[in-house]
Amino acid sequence: MSDLIHNRYALIDALGIGGMGAVFRASDRHLNREVALKVARVDPPDQERLAQATLFLKREARALATLNHPSIPIIFDYSSDTHEPAYLAMELIEGTQLGALVTPKAPLPVLVTLALLQKVASALAHAHQAGLLHGDIKPENIMVQPSGRVVLMDFGCTQAMRSKVLGNTASVAGDFGVFGSLEFLSPEHVAGDALGNESDIFSLGTLAYLLSLGRLPFDEARPTETMKRIAAVDFVPAATAAPELPPGLTGLIGACLQRNPRRRPKARHIAETLLEGFRTHWRTNPDFELELWARGLDLHDSQASTNEPKERSA
Repeated sequence: MSDLIHNRYALIDALGIGGMGAVFRASDRHLNREVALKVARVDPPDQERLAQATLFLKREARALATLNHPSIPIIFDYSSDTHEPAYLAMELIEGTQLGALVTPKAPLPVLVTLALLQKVASALAHAHQAGLLHGDIKPENIMVQPSGRVVLMDFGCTQAMRSKVLGNTASVAGDFGVFGSLEFLSPEHVAGDALGNESDIFSLGTLAYLLSLGRLPFDEARPTETMKRIAAVDFVPAATAAPELPPGLTGLIGACLQRNPRRRPKARHIAETLLEGFRTHWRTNPDFELELWARGLDLHDSQASTNEPKERSA
């Protein structure tokens, strides 16, 4: 690959390499700024998988172009359909993946967990309002910047809940199999049923469980066993596993992890309820708590990759 893409983007260094793409820190020579340049690539070369990678990249570009939210990265440019390799230029998000900040022995503080969930729920509410299902909520797709800003990344698995939102990329990822991270899939996703925004909410509940307890609700050594537990929604309730957690948090986790999608709360309701809780109960706000937490972590010294692509698996 040339170090100069489209006679505009000069590659500086690699930020991450996944199964279907690579992300580079690049210099935009036209606007004199650094960007994250996501490039479709497969190794070893394979035309079918490259077409798949390009579709995901174009879908992500269309999704990001539809959205405008502080917890969603800004898109700057997308290659034409005929350009090889296909690329996406977007805001450079420098920070640490949330997955690197959660360990089994150290669940996050309650206020930090609630603040993170409020930001992710707010981003999801915006996407859902625009007719988009994210489809791959997990800690590795959430970045925390040194300022405490939380950014929901990787809209490559996005699905359109309304026609024409994603144009000719709107056919779901199921064209190439089921995509997403197994432990975070919803029961309907595991079953291969049609998905709605409620699937993101179930994944958000799994994320909330992990952040609160330091472990996943559905996690077996064999993938088939994990899928069975998700399908049956067989897990130890958060209130039982960690009775010290506040009832509001365990109640939220339980509500999100309902087997019936219709019984799960809406993302907007979650975001608004959490924000009101910060204002009236704790007399603080999510931004302050996240800034304080990030400052204590000293994320400027983190070695975690930025805008890093991940292999999609089922």
